[in-house]
Amino acid sequence: MAEVTIEVSLASGRSVLVPAGINSTVLDLKMAAQEALGAPFLQLLAEGGGILDPALPLAMAGLRDGDRLIGVVRPPSMLATKFSFCLWWLGGGVLTWGHRDAEVGCLRESLQQVLHVRSSWETFTATLLDGRIITWGGFPGFGGADFQEKLRSAIQVQEADVAVAAILADGSVIAAGDEEKGGDCSEVQDQLQEVQELWATGGAFAALLRDERIVTWGDPGCGATSEVLRNVKQVKATGGAFAFLLAGGAVIAQGDPEYGGDCAAVQDRLQNVQQLAATDKSFAAVLSDNSIVTWGSLPDDTNEVPAMLSQQVKSMCSTGGAFAALQMDGSIIAWGSPKCGGDSSNVQEQLRNVEEVCGTDRAFATLLTDGRVVTWGDPEWGGDSRHVQEQLVHVQQLKATLGAFAALTADGALVAWGKPHYGGDCTAIEDEVKKL
Repeated sequence: MAEVTIEVSLASGRSVLVPAGINSTVLDLKMAAQEALGAPFLQLLAEGGGILDPALPLAMAGLRDGDRLIGVVRPPSMLATKFSFCLWWLGGGVLTWGHRDAEVGCLRESLQQVLHVRSSWETFTATLLDGRIITWGGFPGFGGADFQEKLRSAIQVQEADVAVAAILADGSVIAAGDEEKGGDCSEVQDQLQEVQELWATGGAFAALLRDERIVTWGDPGCGATSEVLRNVKQVKATGGAFAFLLAGGAVIAQGDPEYGGDCAAVQDRLQNVQQLAATDKSFAAVLSDNSIVTWGSLPDDTNEVPAMLSQQVKSMCSTGGAFAALQMDGSIIAWGSPKCGGDSSNVQEQLRNVEEVCGTDRAFATLLTDGRVVTWGDPEWGGDSRHVQEQLVHVQQLKATLGAFAALTADGALVAWGKPHYGGDCTAIEDEVKKL
């Protein structure tokens, strides 16, 4: 079989001559160049900058013997919903795994030349280079065929217990399901313009508008109110209540008191709040003086809530029954139910130089600056990573679903652990990841 030799050059100046059969595809050439250069996630560009389609034979891609291509290392980005993980590649396609990954197979041919992907609690939404929007994931069976079709091109889909709401491309909102539990937004439809993001409790929705106003609808007992809030900077939701952080550092909570919908007992302390976090039934606020205020229903086995943190907080994370605060010095303070990750004492000495923290429903995982990962909490929910620890080196991305963690390493390895139902097993797509 006749061969051609193509030069592939990196921005660093490194280059390699890659021999390939004339009937080989661009993907074959890419795989050979990746191995020769030791550079995973290589994207081949023509000298004019155009991205070459990996599926094309070399001849159809216009490549001839002696041509030169530019190799750009573009690792995929990783996202997660409640049930599934997604890897997406700029200008390329997507890979998913987890409970609701089968649906994407029907869309695989359409999900090409991806510009951006975002995730919500239930769904992934891809924007393609041609401007089309494709949404997939956990679509509940509310509404008729026309409503379900609109969900396919929604910017965000959010689900309550018995209702669903979605933001459309024009910034408006549609809803379906139990009318008293958020399935009917007609009373506030005129206000639902230029919507940026949606949140849901078990029976209500909250919409953030472009001008930082909040509009809610659904069951008042789950957080809905006729009052429109303004200057809202952060929103968090439990199973039955919302908490809103306002521009001046004050907090408003509304909904079921058992789920944190009543903060009257701590209202005088909720001043100069910097960040909010939420578990299934409680909220936590970090103040500018590094003190912590919690309200709602904490689990009976909750560890003592720290009155004060030693450092300013970089970020907050939560599981179903515990909180973790990442401090500016890279240390972690955790509290809540030990069954849900509220006790990090067994790994506390390792929790230094932490870059980020994420959580499943019952466990936490942290990514350290040296690329290692430290976990704690319920072993079945990702709290025990010892069986994959040797693979968790030079980790660059770390994400969590409700029951599993996934990590992407610098050398292109994908590692997952936790409940397989929630994406804790990625063996089915390992070969496909190597082709990225």
